[in-house]
Amino acid sequence: MSKEKILILSQLGWPPEFGARILSLSKITKYLPKHGIFPVIVAPPPHSKSMKDEELCKDILKYGGTVEYVGRQIPPYWNRSRISKGLKIFFIPDLRFYYTAYLKNVLKIIEKYNMCYISTSTPPSGLIIGYMIKKRIRDKIKWIADFADPWTLNHFYFAPTPLHRRFDENLERKVVENADALTFASEFQMKNYVEKYPFIKNKVYWRPNGYDEEDFEGIEPFKFDKFTFLHMGSIYREFDLSFLKIFKKLEEKYNFQLLFVGNIAPKKLEEIKSKKMKSVKILGRLTHKETIRYLLSADALIFNMKYDYTDVLPSRLPEYLRAKKPILAFTSHNSFVSHIISKCNSGFIIEKSEFDKGYKIVETLIKHDIKINPNEKEIENFNWKNISGKLARIMEGLKNA
Repeated sequence: MSKEKILILSQLGWPPEFGARILSLSKITKYLPKHGIFPVIVAPPPHSKSMKDEELCKDILKYGGTVEYVGRQIPPYWNRSRISKGLKIFFIPDLRFYYTAYLKNVLKIIEKYNMCYISTSTPPSGLIIGYMIKKRIRDKIKWIADFADPWTLNHFYFAPTPLHRRFDENLERKVVENADALTFASEFQMKNYVEKYPFIKNKVYWRPNGYDEEDFEGIEPFKFDKFTFLHMGSIYREFDLSFLKIFKKLEEKYNFQLLFVGNIAPKKLEEIKSKKMKSVKILGRLTHKETIRYLLSADALIFNMKYDYTDVLPSRLPEYLRAKKPILAFTSHNSFVSHIISKCNSGFIIEKSEFDKGYKIVETLIKHDIKINPNEKEIENFNWKNISGKLARIMEGLKNA
């Protein structure tokens, strides 16, 4: 397609702060220019106390992206505080809704670059802001509403009263009615929304999280002297850590290490430490490049989430698939994660009740008696370059609509 510009609104600070959502945004904007689309990222500058990944920023600017700064960033800990949840009583969706104060500035940027397309994410506030923009300049732009996470169908969704839920569902309906296209990170979540709003079925698209092939190039793995398991990604307070029993028992017979990279909720960190496992090492948050190095250095990867989160596709899974190491997925056999791992022939699904099965699989891995044969063609579907191409085709379709 000919050169086009798309405004991508980020309520997270730029240069990229840490987090799955900002990583997704960074990779999409990096690869869009390869498809003839040049992104203009509108974002607040990062808060001075937030952790940043400067290398992600360099990538985007190198490939043709532009950054326009608008407003100020709220301190990162505020959005995780009780203040954020408490404000919902006053029908304020989340603290990032403050960005509506800068709506006039965003509209000026759209006019400056003669934008025909905008994309907003971060439910609910990012989607509401997208709706407000669309409402003001309806005929001038095509709006892609990105449900990177669900809104009212989210496991974490919180409404203080039934009145608040009706209010949120009314806003959600306005979003899906007015968006020109809707993208979802999970096919399961997309189907859930089509069931709730059947009239959107002709404008929904699956746009999963992905991996960047360039991130895996030129990485020199660590040479560990023992079999290494790696758990990458955040561990929330709702997550089940019962899989640790398997590794605790295996410590009696084998010498291995179990590494944790990423944010761990305080209570879950206490739970891990209370096991007093000699194999466990907590590495905390690392830059994306450092994380990839550990990913390529491990012998096997642990994927864990709440067992009833069957429709979720966490952002770390595509990078797990690309690492082409055996994945031990402690999740439901009915989950979307299970479906993807099986389709890619990349690992093993272990339910909470399957202790003996899990023990045998992990033991066999430590003894090097089991291997996987990944389906590379299926894994390629999660390459950010291909995913950006899909977004480009969505835009082409909107242009011709």
